[in-house]
Amino acid sequence: MTRWFEIGAFYPVFRDHSAKDTPRVEPWVDGPEHLAIRRRFVEERYKLMPYLYGLAEQNSRTGDPIMRPVFYDYPGALTMSCDQSSTFTLGRSLLVAPPPRMESPQAYDVFLPAGGWYDYWTGKRAGTAQATTEGQIQSATQATGEQTTQGDTVREVPRLDYLPVFVRAGTILPRQAVVQSTAETPQGPLQLDIYPGENCAGDLYADDGHSMAFTRGGYMRQAIRCQLTATGLEISFDKRQGSYKPWWKQVAVTVHGWQGAARVARGTSALASNTDVGSETVSFTVADQPRASRFTISR
Repeated sequence: MTRWFEIGAFYPVFRDHSAKDTPRVEPWVDGPEHLAIRRRFVEERYKLMPYLYGLAEQNSRTGDPIMRPVFYDYPGALTMSCDQSSTFTLGRSLLVAPPPRMESPQAYDVFLPAGGWYDYWTGKRAGTAQATTEGQIQSATQATGEQTTQGDTVREVPRLDYLPVFVRAGTILPRQAVVQSTAETPQGPLQLDIYPGENCAGDLYADDGHSMAFTRGGYMRQAIRCQLTATGLEISFDKRQGSYKPWWKQVAVTVHGWQGAARVARGTSALASNTDVGSETVSFTVADQPRASRFTISR
């Protein structure tokens, strides 16, 4: 059941349930070790709510599914020989790779489509940086080896407390602080995790979550882009659409895969930032950006 909690946290609908004359399935029924793991994944689900809600809105507007087979966005997956029966993507940007045989401790291979991926949990590069030429199986945590035209194949060893999840390079992932219910308003800033890569972009979407006001302009939609430059990168916020005012007053930006010193600026004005060598990140916090704006990060 713990594995079900882990995987379910990345499903469009996340619930545990039972039927008459079946075992209880509350998160706490199997003791503190299982409860701690299950709680961690439930909390991760709440953190991902801005991304999930945006996917739900996209689904209602375009028909694109929230949960997808890997080949939906990455047809090259069909040519790979590793077992992908349990692997799926959440939107285009998150790839979730549970063990194909849930009770087996045997190592298994995960296919990462071409273009580059990051480990969701560490924020660091997974596999090779850009996956474009033929290559070998390697560890997801050790970026050694060659590259492949179809992508990378990384090897994972099943652990009860771990679910392999990867983020596509070029993703801007919105997240929030943990809440205990979707009825609660998150505290603190909106979190934007940026994973640099080609065609780096993301969208923010919000509305009141319960009425039809969004059909009359009561929504907020905003595009964000990240462009790699010769000296670093540039982050751009488009002007917002719609009349809905979201819950956040600040935006906390974290750029993953950053190495070396960093100077963050808006125009000619330098901004306070923090560079973490161990996690390979640079982060900074700014006021909410309803209007078009641009920030640069340079070495």
